[in-house]
Order: sequence, then structure tokens, then C-alpha cells
Amino acid sequence: MKREWKVGELAKLARLTVRTLRYYDQIGLFFPSGHTDSGHRIYTGSDIAQLQQVLSLKELGLSLDQVKSVIDGNHFTLFRPSQWRTK
Repeated sequence: MKREWKVGELAKLARLTVRTLRYYDQIGLFFPSGHTDSGHRIYTGSDIAQLQQVLSLKELGLSLDQVKSVIDGNHFTLFRPSQWRTK
């Protein structure tokens, strides 16, 4: 199995645009493990696992700011504590 992917290859694999991946990098949400000598982004298997987490959280309806907060280790809940009370 391939161990490194360029940005265009990952975009195709994840069914995203290159622009989206670059935007995620720009806002600090998802970034590559490395770069080639010419500055091209290089992604690894662990990067793909992190991208999968980002996309899963987005699928749950979280905003990009909320996704970033979760990935950064901050707690986030979709529910208010008052909704947890039983009657």
C-alpha cells in the first residue's frame, strides 16, 4: 500500500477538492506531515486518519470551528446539559 500521497492524490481519494485541503491547512484544521523539496504537500496514512475524523465530525453537523476545537482536545457536546435531565 502507498505510504505517501500528494495533495491532488489525497483530494481524489477523499473526494474533496485540492482547494478544500489547502483551506483546511490554511485555517490549521488539517495539514500535511511534510513537504517535498519543491514545497508540495505530502500526506501519510496518519494524516488520512485525521482527515477521516474531520470529515466524520463535519458529517455530524459540526462547523469547522467546532471540528477544530474537538481535534485540539477541547470538549464539545451537541446537547445542552439541561437536555439530559429525566422527568
